[in-house]
Amino acid sequence: MDKVTPQALAQRNLQRERQQRGDDFQEEIRRSWRLLPNCWRMRIADELILLEEINVLAEQKRTAGDVFRLGMLRENQITGLVDFDEVISRNLGLVFISFLNEKKGIDKTYVFRLLTAFKFMKAKGRVSIKLEEFERKKIPCVYVPLLDAAERTYDLKGVLDCYRYL
Repeated sequence: MDKVTPQALAQRNLQRERQQRGDDFQEEIRRSWRLLPNCWRMRIADELILLEEINVLAEQKRTAGDVFRLGMLRENQITGLVDFDEVISRNLGLVFISFLNEKKGIDKTYVFRLLTAFKFMKAKGRVSIKLEEFERKKIPCVYVPLLDAAERTYDLKGVLDCYRYL
């Protein structure tokens, strides 16, 4: 029987923690869509949200760090968001990124269009976007405030109000 090294065990635990953070954030955003009127949401391999003015294909990611890295998205997620965004003008391939680190006092969420992020990262010559760049609106994004910390739901009305900016 193979022995598991402490390093391998620590790596597995870290991966489980990352997965749980991501799963928790996805559920929080799902609860938040229910608060918007005239919203129809369908969960397929990804999450599709149909609203009066726009259709959204969404990916939700959470990090304890202060950087969104393109590597947080799988290749098929990137392809899906880009393809969906390019079909018709009312379609948006959006990424919701939650920066959550209670030890550092960070709890901020932003939403951005993946196609816009590609242009931003290409201009910078990298595959990441810093929290500070979201905060300073260096990239078109919408800050998504937390409505209820107990149930962790978000005020997504800003996404509807500002989607043209993305």
